[in-house]
Amino acid sequence: MVSLSAATAQAQSNYPEARALLEQQKYQEAVELLQARRDKESADSEFYLLLARAYLETGAGIAAEASIERARRLGADYAGTAVLFAKSLLVQGKYADALAAIRGITIPKEEQTIAYIIAGDANFALRNTKEARRNYELAQKQEDHSFQAYLGLARLDMREGKLLQAEEMILKAAEYGSQNTMVQYTWGLIDRYLGKMDEAERRFLEARRLFPANIMANIELASIRIDQGALDQAEQYLDAVYSVSASYPMALYLSSVIHASRGEFEEANTLLNRARNITDSYLPAMYVRGLVAFQLGNYGVAENQLVKVLNARPANQPARMALAGTYLRQSRPQDAYRTLRPLLDIGNPEPSVIAMAAAASMAAGQPERGHELYELLAADETQTPDELVDGLASKLALARYVSGNTEAAFNAILTHPRTADVDARELGVLGGMQLKSGDYEGAELTINKMLTSLPDRALGYNMRGTLEYQRGQYTAALESFREAINRNDDYYTAIRNKALAELQLEQYAEAEQDLKNLLKSQPTDARAKAMLGRALLRQEKGEEAVTYFEEAIRVMPNATEMLADYADALAIAGQTSKAIEQARETAVLAADNPELLKRMGLLLLQLNQARIAVRPLSRYVAFNPDNGEAHMMHGRALLSMGLSTGAKISFERARNAEKAKPDNATVAWYLFAVDAFSGRYTEALRGMSRLDIAARPADLKSSLIGDTLTRAGRLEEAILAYENAIAVETTSDLSVGLASALEESGQRQQAIEKLEDFVKKESGDRNARMALGGMFERAGLPAAATNQYEAVLRGGIADAHVIARLARAYLRLGNVKSVPLAKRAYLILPEDPFILDIYGWVMLQANRDSALAEKALEKATRRAPAEAQYRYHLGMTYLTQGRRSEALETLKQALRLNPNFEEADEARRQIDLLE
Repeated sequence: MVSLSAATAQAQSNYPEARALLEQQKYQEAVELLQARRDKESADSEFYLLLARAYLETGAGIAAEASIERARRLGADYAGTAVLFAKSLLVQGKYADALAAIRGITIPKEEQTIAYIIAGDANFALRNTKEARRNYELAQKQEDHSFQAYLGLARLDMREGKLLQAEEMILKAAEYGSQNTMVQYTWGLIDRYLGKMDEAERRFLEARRLFPANIMANIELASIRIDQGALDQAEQYLDAVYSVSASYPMALYLSSVIHASRGEFEEANTLLNRARNITDSYLPAMYVRGLVAFQLGNYGVAENQLVKVLNARPANQPARMALAGTYLRQSRPQDAYRTLRPLLDIGNPEPSVIAMAAAASMAAGQPERGHELYELLAADETQTPDELVDGLASKLALARYVSGNTEAAFNAILTHPRTADVDARELGVLGGMQLKSGDYEGAELTINKMLTSLPDRALGYNMRGTLEYQRGQYTAALESFREAINRNDDYYTAIRNKALAELQLEQYAEAEQDLKNLLKSQPTDARAKAMLGRALLRQEKGEEAVTYFEEAIRVMPNATEMLADYADALAIAGQTSKAIEQARETAVLAADNPELLKRMGLLLLQLNQARIAVRPLSRYVAFNPDNGEAHMMHGRALLSMGLSTGAKISFERARNAEKAKPDNATVAWYLFAVDAFSGRYTEALRGMSRLDIAARPADLKSSLIGDTLTRAGRLEEAILAYENAIAVETTSDLSVGLASALEESGQRQQAIEKLEDFVKKESGDRNARMALGGMFERAGLPAAATNQYEAVLRGGIADAHVIARLARAYLRLGNVKSVPLAKRAYLILPEDPFILDIYGWVMLQANRDSALAEKALEKATRRAPAEAQYRYHLGMTYLTQGRRSEALETLKQALRLNPNFEEADEARRQIDLLE
């Protein structure tokens, strides 16, 4: 609610670029610009106050607080910054601290209104209603046209249920601040509570138009769209929330509702668990959580949530039905019937209620009541009573078995009129129940009776195989399934089970053949398709496996084991982008499955996606805090991200772990890499003598020692290290490292020759050709550079950066091919600053399109504000447009950033001409 217009009024003389961005409401760009300046030059208190204001406008309260503290240490007046400091605390939710920050301080008159508003907002949050009202009224008295004061009063009235007074206050707020997003949002809330739903929606849309990142307006609009069934639109509003706050609880809850509506219960459950502070207190969320838990078989959670809902809303029939179903699944039929009783007593209960009550009665050992209810149900159905109670002996046996009366269950089947079909069916029901409940001894007795009584029926052998499979006796299970198939070669359940056993025995080719044969007669069997995908995956047939996994996923979208297999298959098939996204999504769904977290984390590491891998691997560590392997994997991910401190801690924990402790020689390499990558060359070189070359992990480059010596400035030693390593094994990393060290030591020609020799032998090596192309460019030989980049393109392993480099080389040759290549690179990566710079420069130099150039280059400088080359190109664009003063300032900025960048001499020449 609070405006910051007066907060930095004391400092207006410097930093015009940042101030201009703030005036244009480009807050994030202002933050990035100021951060870049802070990294390059010393900053004063005025700078940090301006940075604090920018941070606050983006909602970064912690960063704003730190900036104000820094400004105070540099001499900023405590009282003069009190209001700004209080605002930073308010944004963080530190309401009592915010009040303390302005208590007893002499506030300048021009900031008193803001101070009252901050105090009102803090007291409002702390539910100090009386004090909040006094603060807002003081603000209104201080400045009658302050919309924030009226807005605060409207919110207070709304909270107290005084909707007409709230409406009066919000109209006053709108009179002075109709273009404020919170005014429009609050107005929408008041309209909603007054039943003006169309008006409310219009206000929420206006609030979002004024500020697309308004979290609460997006939440309200998402909720409206969910009620309307427009789930895709609801997701768009929630995406806007996540772009600002990735874990906003109400957004997570609404996303869970969307997933649950689509039958995606695993995804819904994951989101509900992340929004626990909502689901533990918000009644609709409790209801959704209960229903989702029921669908997933988490009956304890379902019971807990649904009981709370019914205590508050006893007339909620869906909740009552779900709770009764939960009790039935927990083998508590009496509780199920007791829960349903109020629905039976109201007269004319729905058929679904009668059916569930009948099942509960049967399971509770009250067959007479069960019969009565089944007959009541039949009276309202087209089915005959006989059809409805078909298999009643099975149901009775099952009910008695669930209640623990195994002997009575068995007798219910044995006393039923005897036929072979009845025996097979009823014994099968009982045996299946025993298997499902883990009563393997009882299941074995039932199965043996089936095999003795009905030796020619396949069912008994299939059930025996299932029992053996569940006991881990896979070879015996395989033989039993074969016996079943010998008696009925169309018994597809036994065929599928046989394939399961073959997978466990690593007989992948046999499983593949069985499942393909099965799918000829059962083409819609999703489980068989998932198993076939796994059999193909284990044989490295990734592309074929992908097809079967995709068909199975359409039917079973929440099977996390299969989704993990699918991610692996995509990686083997070369569909890297899809593999990365699938592994990321699977890791989210499998947040409580340590083995899948580990598996997806390792896959993401293999796909060079350490930034994404670190989350599942850190969670895996949480499950295995004493496991050295877990800490090693986490450390590898952190190291790949450049987070050296965290990586070092992980590797040291791995070395000291109680379980799965890694080899010390391996840990030594990783600790060496940590020091090398973080620029601690003295420490790295001190540990270099302890390295065992044969123990180097595969994910550390063979050139690591030479690269470290090069970065430490010990070029002669680096060259010798590369040459010694190459004498053992010639790799791309070693050859490029040697060439780079030679070039840096002034031996560019020899460096080029080394790389040319290497690419003659390894013509498809992208890394070497890219390095050689760069050397040719730096040597002023663009034609030779183009040969290397074109060779990479012909090899089919190009990316946007290769294309952009080729465009730059062609530009230097005056070749018009530079234009389509630059456009192609831009289409692939339109947000990459390197691509944007080359694209903009080519558009200016080859196409003379200064408008396109300006747009691309301004974007490049915002994305990478510390790059002198990009700023130089932008300055030259301004010069082409006749904007001499802007060109002069931008060229000077480039030289201040780096006085020795590639085209620094030309920048100085242009500055001399302009001055």
